[in-house]
Amino acid sequence: MSILFAVGIMLLLCLLRFNVIIALIIGALIGGLSAHLSLTDILFHFSTGVSNSANIALSYALLGTFANALSHSGLASQLANYFKNTLKNNTSKKTILLFTLLLISIASQNLIPIHIAFIPIIIPPLLTVFNQLQLDRRLIACILTFGITCTYIILPIGFGEIYLKQILGGNLALQGIQTTTLELIQGMLIPASGMLIGLCLAVFFSYRKPRQYPKTNIIEKQIISTPNKTKTISILFTIASTVLIQVLTHSLIFAALSGFCFMMILRIIPYKNNHDIFMEGLKLMAPCGFIMMAASGFAVVLQQNDSMSTLVQCVSQLMIHKTILIFMLLCIGLVITIGIGSSFATIPILASVYVPLASDMGLSTLATIALIGTAGALGDAGSPASESTIGPSIGLNVDGAHDHLKDTVFPTFLHFNIPLLLFGWISCSLLL
Repeated sequence: MSILFAVGIMLLLCLLRFNVIIALIIGALIGGLSAHLSLTDILFHFSTGVSNSANIALSYALLGTFANALSHSGLASQLANYFKNTLKNNTSKKTILLFTLLLISIASQNLIPIHIAFIPIIIPPLLTVFNQLQLDRRLIACILTFGITCTYIILPIGFGEIYLKQILGGNLALQGIQTTTLELIQGMLIPASGMLIGLCLAVFFSYRKPRQYPKTNIIEKQIISTPNKTKTISILFTIASTVLIQVLTHSLIFAALSGFCFMMILRIIPYKNNHDIFMEGLKLMAPCGFIMMAASGFAVVLQQNDSMSTLVQCVSQLMIHKTILIFMLLCIGLVITIGIGSSFATIPILASVYVPLASDMGLSTLATIALIGTAGALGDAGSPASESTIGPSIGLNVDGAHDHLKDTVFPTFLHFNIPLLLFGWISCSLLL
């Protein structure tokens, strides 16, 4: 049970407003000790996890520099000014703005796979528009998180190709279950619809009322002069080139670095300011990178004991009815993913234990896909250590008016994890 203990400690510390990184380190330490690992072994495994994720952290840091350079280019300000000045009707302005943010967040995962790097580019210049329309930022957080998480569990493109085909399908294949892309989509269709219902609840009920935020000078500094036609073409060329490089090289590090260099060469950003802009960008995304490194170390420590398999065996012995057992297995996945903060890292942990158990239960291939895919995705939206919540908080808290836990983690947990849990349970039960 050490895995539950470690996750519980981590969540408790987050609720007590400890820094997420500190909470992850302490949770890993206590979880390892409760699993009877020596302090030396804990530190070794934690360091291994940190080093394994160094590439991701560097990718995020460099994406932050590219994002900051784009924000200095004025392109995002142009979008903000469009909503601020062109659309006069508040109702239409809200509708178009929210729908645009949803499309951008979806495209960031599937069409243009830059993940959460679009948030510090787009969101800060729009904060004045949010304040003008009195939009509840918890609603914006839900929209961004939905686009980031729901699409990769249902669309096999970009990050969805990684989650569905490479990780979910790959781990099932390692356990002897061969799947097709169509089967993976069918298995996750009902769970994904649960998240869509959660988004509708957030938009039309929970956060539809106006909410006022204090005005600060920080937001106004983000609204700079808009680029001329030539500069706009150069910016679009830079973005297209960066995406193409990322697709060809499969390296976010090289793509982001190339994008930053293009912006200097094309004089989109002043050469004399490149150092300051680069360092500002590092600071922008560094917290996300460090959290992901700590979360990876936490995950590796949890994987060094057999508490996961022991927990599943205890649950399977206590429960008799299949549907109740499925619900408990989904809950275990929820707890693990909240602790680790990554659906992508949770699937390998669950598959080795869940697939043999699903076979013993007589679950069909589609039901097994729904069980493991949902159990892995549960907790990503709603974890304090997840990119899906950290990203929106970074963009929405530029002026210090958005709390990571109260305004991002809790709303996304309620509107996405609970529907995903229920609809995943329904899906597994129907596909038995």
